[in-house]
Amino acid sequence: SDAVRELELHVRRRRGETGGFKFRPVSGNDVLGAFEVHSPSGERYEVWIRSHTERLNGCSCRDFATSMLGTCKHIEAVLAGLARRARRAVAEVRAGRGVPSMVVATREDTPRVVIRIGDGAGRSLRELAGRWFDATGVFRGDLADDLPRFLEEARAFRKLVVFPDAGELSREVAERRSAERRRGEVRAWFAERHGRVPGVHVKLYPYQVEGAAFLASAGRALLADDMGRGKTVQAIVAARALFERGEIQ
Repeated sequence: SDAVRELELHVRRRRGETGGFKFRPVSGNDVLGAFEVHSPSGERYEVWIRSHTERLNGCSCRDFATSMLGTCKHIEAVLAGLARRARRAVAEVRAGRGVPSMVVATREDTPRVVIRIGDGAGRSLRELAGRWFDATGVFRGDLADDLPRFLEEARAFRKLVVFPDAGELSREVAERRSAERRRGEVRAWFAERHGRVPGVHVKLYPYQVEGAAFLASAGRALLADDMGRGKTVQAIVAARALFERGEIQ
C-alpha cells in the first residue's frame, strides 16, 4: 500500500541520515555524479546521484536492486550530506540549472530507462531523444531489443552521459526473457512425457511432475514440500531431465 511504501521510504531516509555513512566523490561535479560510500561496518558501495528532485539515483547495494523504491539508505545518506555541504549548488540543480544531459535507469515501481536533456543540448541530441523517448523522457522502445541500438547511437554524443545501469537493465530484461522461454520449453518437455524420464522407473503424482518441472526449469530453486511428499524423487527426476536435455553432465 501507499502507506507501507511511504514508511519504507521514511525508514531509508532516516537510516541514511543517522547511519554514520561517509562518502567521497569519484566523478562528476560537487553534487551530481558517482560517489563512494563507506558504511560503519566497513562495506563500500557506489552511489550515482543524478537528481535531487526525482528518484533517478542508483546504488550498487542489494536493497536498491530489489526493493523497487528507487532509493536506499546509501543514496539518502549522500543526498542528505550534499544538502548540508553544498546547499547553494544543490539549490541550483533543483532549479534545473547546471544539469548535464543523461540517460539513466530507474527501478522505482516499473523498471524503466529515462533521458533528461540538460543545459547546452544541441538540436541533434534533442532529435535523438525525440526518436527514442516519449514526451516525459521515458524510453518507449523494447528494453531488450531496442535499447542496445539506442545506446550505440548515443555513443556519438559526447555531451550525453549514459550511466551503466541503463545497459545493465537491458541485459537483465533479455536474460529474464530467455529464462522464461527456457522454463516454457522444459515444462513442455515434461508435459509431452507425462513426467516420465529414462532411467527413473517410478510413477509421479501430478504435484510431483509439477515440482520436478519447476526444479528443472528454474535453473536454481528451493523445493520445500512437506515430509513424505517425495522431494528426493522430484530432485532425481529434475536432474535426469536436465541430463537428457544435454544441459548437465
